[in-house]
Amino acid sequence: MSLPIDVRAYAGYRANERPICFYVDENLITIEEVELRWFNPDGEYFRVRSVKGKRYLLRCSIEGEWTLRSGYDGAELLARPSVEVVTVDPGLIREAERRTAGCERCRGEDADHLFDSILADVTGKHGSFEFVMSEPAQCPNCHGELDEKALVKARRHERWWPHPLSVRSANTFPSDGGRDREAEPHQQGLRTSLQDLYR
Repeated sequence: MSLPIDVRAYAGYRANERPICFYVDENLITIEEVELRWFNPDGEYFRVRSVKGKRYLLRCSIEGEWTLRSGYDGAELLARPSVEVVTVDPGLIREAERRTAGCERCRGEDADHLFDSILADVTGKHGSFEFVMSEPAQCPNCHGELDEKALVKARRHERWWPHPLSVRSANTFPSDGGRDREAEPHQQGLRTSLQDLYR
């Protein structure tokens, strides 16, 4: 017996190198250690120990889909309520598209996330949820159609990765001709001196 789960994994030289934490329903289970890992033809298996001392068996399939297996302490999690179907409305689909940089068609091996993991982020629902979009999504790069299980390349979210142009540095001239009311006095002096050199 197994349960599809949403896993956050460390990506080193390859995607999904090792799991860091996973969700079951709304519960976050943080992994303290990967005790054992092995490969099978159907995917890669991880025996992990949580920070609470529980042991779980996780599998990452060849397609990159994670499941919780019934071994060790996983049986008590599998006894939880069944998977809930969540309908994703057009507004949230557009937000998921904005968080997508490309798909398997246009980004090839760089597409290392399932689109439903992005849907989980935009809906705030992690764990035993199955997402059904109210209309097809579209890759913002090649404009191909995306379904819930499509492989995509996730875009770095602005909340975690500020755009470099949003951080104003001391040697950046503002658009009002060098005046920056919020800048420190020595920064204003530096800007004025630099502008004088180029007049």
